[in-house]
Amino acid sequence: MSDSDTQQLIKKVESLWKASTELLEFFVMVHGVGYGLLLLFLFDFIYLFIPPGFMNPAWEFQTFGAVVDRIAVPLIALVLIFWGGRNGRFKFEFSLLKGLSWLSLIAGILLLLAVPLGILNTVRLDRQANAQISKQIEQSKTQIKQIQERVSSVTTEAQMQELITQLNRSSNAPKIEGSQQLETVKKELASSLTQGESSLVAQAQNAQSNQRLSLLKNSVKWNLGSLIASALFFWVWLLTAWIRKGTN
Repeated sequence: MSDSDTQQLIKKVESLWKASTELLEFFVMVHGVGYGLLLLFLFDFIYLFIPPGFMNPAWEFQTFGAVVDRIAVPLIALVLIFWGGRNGRFKFEFSLLKGLSWLSLIAGILLLLAVPLGILNTVRLDRQANAQISKQIEQSKTQIKQIQERVSSVTTEAQMQELITQLNRSSNAPKIEGSQQLETVKKELASSLTQGESSLVAQAQNAQSNQRLSLLKNSVKWNLGSLIASALFFWVWLLTAWIRKGTN
């Protein structure tokens, strides 16, 4: 081999060594970013559970949704952490990687088990909302019925004027003169109360429908998200068998 060939070979070796060093430095940087993202998610996760509200369906449902909305962060973090296999690793990392691999399995199982709870809480919240709206409707109907009974029992202009003043919470109620005007006001007030009751029921039904739609949308989004995230965590666990077995 001539001197020129030797020089070219040395340059190629140096070039490969430089590229390998740069790649290892890149892996170290990627792994560091992954660990950082995982820590940020951990802080956020702890924050979501303080203070805890277990057995409260609203808290459980909202916390479940908040975790699912953030679940992409640890998945991306794990991809960055395991990227490059054993390359660019510090000695202490191998035990940590093995723990993260098993943690992926645990996360997958928990997310899978959270789906039935999410569905159950959806049903419970829907029933609670319906019961609350029905209670409000009944209370309003009772108030309207009481007013209707008072209107029916009015026999004098003074009584009607006092009733209108109480309903309007104002001292400048129009003066009622004569029995004919009294009957007219009674009919108008009774009609207004009937219309108000119908409008109240329609508004309550509309609110109930909107609330149910919003609940259903969140439930579908979060439960499907939990299923997908669970499958991805299981996949991470399967693809990181090399660290659990001590092979590359």
